[in-house]
Amino acid sequence: MGVTKISIGHGQNIKELPNRIYLDPSFLLAAFIKNHPLHQTAAAVLFSIEALKKKGLISTLGLDECWWGVLVVEYSERTNNNPKGAGRYIKKNPHFILKCKNALETFQRYIDQRVRKGKFNLVGVKSTLAARAFNHMLAGSMSPRDSFHLAVLEHENVNAIVTADRDYERSPVDITMFHLNQ
Repeated sequence: MGVTKISIGHGQNIKELPNRIYLDPSFLLAAFIKNHPLHQTAAAVLFSIEALKKKGLISTLGLDECWWGVLVVEYSERTNNNPKGAGRYIKKNPHFILKCKNALETFQRYIDQRVRKGKFNLVGVKSTLAARAFNHMLAGSMSPRDSFHLAVLEHENVNAIVTADRDYERSPVDITMFHLNQ
């Protein structure tokens, strides 16, 4: 077993994308957040995925991670603080989430529009995936969240992921990783 890593960027290896591909939150956030260092690359790849009529899969867990990412960006921009303090701040100040309502709604519309047009499918995390995710976490030394993403990808019979996260290089299952480059 192993990972086949394929760098992907502005027109690079786009034709290699399979018809169904899992969209990792790192990729979605890069495509959505305009000042993200990988924004232009991710936006171009997303445009190609849609133009080529590829089906993007997003898990409910991925949405959670994206919503959190939007909150972290908002925290950093609104407070001029290091994003590493966002978790503690938001937990102590849950009303902050309401201050970020516009940014969160804008992101959710971005996803919802693509789901309505049939470009993205939302897939849920089922309880039977927990054991699989746990095993992936231990076998590949992957984070708990990345292990769940991998379990969802596997459950949906998808063997490719587009991501900005290098941690998938440690995947304990065979996948093709389309990694964003600059």
